[in-house]
This record gives sequence, structure tokens and C-alpha cells, in this order.
Amino acid sequence: NNRHSLAQNLSKGLRHRLSLGLALLHNPKLLILDEPTDGLDPTQTNQLLTLLLERQAHTATILASHNFQELDRLCTHIAILHDQKLHYHDLKSDTGWRYIAKFEHEIDLDTFSFLAPDIKTSKVSARAIKLCFTSKNHSVLTHTIQQMITTPYNLLEFKQYHKTIEEHFFSLVN
Repeated sequence: NNRHSLAQNLSKGLRHRLSLGLALLHNPKLLILDEPTDGLDPTQTNQLLTLLLERQAHTATILASHNFQELDRLCTHIAILHDQKLHYHDLKSDTGWRYIAKFEHEIDLDTFSFLAPDIKTSKVSARAIKLCFTSKNHSVLTHTIQQMITTPYNLLEFKQYHKTIEEHFFSLVN
């Protein structure tokens, strides 16, 4: 239908898809994309993100986007420009010493004063807290879990989580 149309006569979404197709056509070693999913519907967005993930082994991609979920899905490194400073972070270097503890009953954060001083806690919800370990000591982690099991709140889940790009961003700008 649009086969013989000039690019300037296509809709914004079709022009965007055409540009992406042309950029990917020659299998570049470096791909620079600015808001690559702008104008794409959810199915097209998923297809593009899947394609970019498949090409990661052969194509370095520099991606500018305001969509943190897309960045989380695609990125292994981030660079954030804030207050005229470039902040760089290798997401693969995250040690994973962050955990979420979920409880059956509502919790009082003050109850967790027994935790080691090198563990930062913050309340996530009425029944969950986030724990960030500043030291990489397995015995501290084991001891913390044992202590949490003995609280009256009934520990239901203790799982590791990785800081999202959105969390990295807001920790820089706030």
C-alpha cells in the first residue's frame, strides 16, 4: 500500500519504522538511537526491543530514551547527564547486595534496629522493607535472615533485587 510512497508522505510511525529499518539494514557495529520506540505501538516496540537484544553481541548501541523500562530491558551500562556532569555506571558491576523482605503483618521499621549498622533499611510498603548491605559479608547476610525470621511479623519472602535505571537516575538528581 505504501510501497511507492515517498518517505515524507508516510505517517510518523511508518517514517520511524522506515528509519529504523534503514539503520539496521547493513548490520552496523555501532547503532545510535534517539527515542527508538517513539511512535511505535506496543507490539512493534516489543519487536524492536527483542531485535536490539538479539543484536547486542554484534552491535554496540547508544540509546537515548526517557522510558526507564525499555532502558532496564536493554542496557548493561548507563550514562546520565545531570548538572553538566556525566555519571557513568556499569550495571553488571552491581553486587546484588540489595534485598526486599516481605512480611505477613504490618511492620514498624524501628523494630529492625537490631540489624547491623552497615545495613541501610527503608520501608517499601506497610509489609515490606528494603535492605541495602554496604559490606559484602555473607555471615552478616545469614545472621540478618535468621534475625528476621524471629520477628513477630512472620517473614514470607526475602529476595534479592537489582537497582533499576530509574532508581539510579533519581538517586543522582535528588
